Amino acid sequence: MLVVEASGLGDSEAAVYAELKDVAAGGTLKSTLGRNYAAILKDLYRADDTLQSHTRTWAARRDGTVVGHISCIPSDEYAAAKKASSALIRSASLVAGARWQIESTRRILKRTALGPWGPGQLYIQSLAVREAERRQGVASELLAFASRLGRTRACTELSLNTLAVNHAALAFYEAFGFHVHERRFRNLKLIRKLAKAPA
Repeated sequence: MLVVEASGLGDSEAAVYAELKDVAAGGTLKSTLGRNYAAILKDLYRADDTLQSHTRTWAARRDGTVVGHISCIPSDEYAAAKKASSALIRSASLVAGARWQIESTRRILKRTALGPWGPGQLYIQSLAVREAERRQGVASELLAFASRLGRTRACTELSLNTLAVNHAALAFYEAFGFHVHERRFRNLKLIRKLAKAPA
């Protein structure tokens, strides 16, 4: 049976989060953060106030095993959480090369980023499913959970970013009711309107 529930704080859960976060980012986090990638992601996950915090992450479990995750944040909380994430990354013990890579990547992202600018949005930062569990309804259940979460938090839209060249992801999101709201370089921002929660 598949269930979506709050993520835990144990080492194994943090390790799975780090793995799935890199899957959602297309493998770019490991190359950016270097050899300390897993430790940094675990620290970000264990913190209460970062973008990657366990407080903003939910796990899909099948028979108790984590098979996917989704991280969401209301747009009005994004700026403060991003600042907390950046501070933790800067204070991490990184080799000089990795520090340079982070700054270089940050400059690129600043030019191409499609942030959660709209008020009342629940921004889906990452959604990832373990390869062996794909095409079994896990991603659909995670998006359905995000829709319910958004409505309970009085959000009017879901938003997320994906690459224009990721045709499979784009088709999946469009089938779920998302549409392209904005394009910047290779990045797309997708929006899905949320119906109001029943009174």
